[in-house]
Amino acid sequence: MLAMADADGHVAASVPGLADRARVPLEDCLKALDAFRAPDEWSRTKEFDGRRIVDVDGGWQLLNHAKYRSIQDAEHRREQSRVAMQRLRAARKADAEAATKQSVSKVSAVNTGEQQLTQAEAEAEAEAESEAKKNSATRKRAAAIPSLTAEQLESQGLTRETADEFLALRRKKRAPLTPRAWEGIVEEAGKAGWTVEQVVRKCLARGWQGFEADWVKNERPAGAPQHFNRQEALEASNRAVSERWLEKRRAERAAGKDENES
Repeated sequence: MLAMADADGHVAASVPGLADRARVPLEDCLKALDAFRAPDEWSRTKEFDGRRIVDVDGGWQLLNHAKYRSIQDAEHRREQSRVAMQRLRAARKADAEAATKQSVSKVSAVNTGEQQLTQAEAEAEAEAESEAKKNSATRKRAAAIPSLTAEQLESQGLTRETADEFLALRRKKRAPLTPRAWEGIVEEAGKAGWTVEQVVRKCLARGWQGFEADWVKNERPAGAPQHFNRQEALEASNRAVSERWLEKRRAERAAGKDENES
């Protein structure tokens, strides 16, 4: 699927076509797709509960494709820079060694080689500094996302006192309560069968800035609603993941359009 994905991580194929491309039986292909759609608590990537793919119109979407592509691109640039510097140093060393055999121009040749090497190192440092500035700008844009207000949290089911205390806890931990962060807390509250008020009070008691249903699986409060059955819970979670991914893609495309226009 990685080999078949386009630049946005979309795999356009049918199940029989995918099985044929992978040279595996159709039944094995279906089992693999089910495994990729399911949550994975051991996954190193916790976003989307460890899922690898989600069904979309015309095929599948690789959920973490953009993340790993950016990591790969950065590593590729660093490797290119390292190889270029290694070749440059080897060339300068060869030039310097050849220059030592010519007694008339020995000092001049060595000095020239050192100057050129210094210039190459300066260019490499400038490139690294430029990359650092880009990363800093990305972090500033992320920090510019506004935090939810106590009034907004009240409309979501919290008391004003609980909302104020939770926002203060998040500020103390330098973790603004963005709409996406709150959405994750609400989703986990639903999985646990707790109200958001119960969840946030537990976070305040434990000093948690976030929440996961597994943390309270043996602490169900009295009168809490029952879980869906396993299949219903999985389908509901998959729908939520699909909606989150689509929202994320729309935001990324909007941000890219704004940058191009500026």
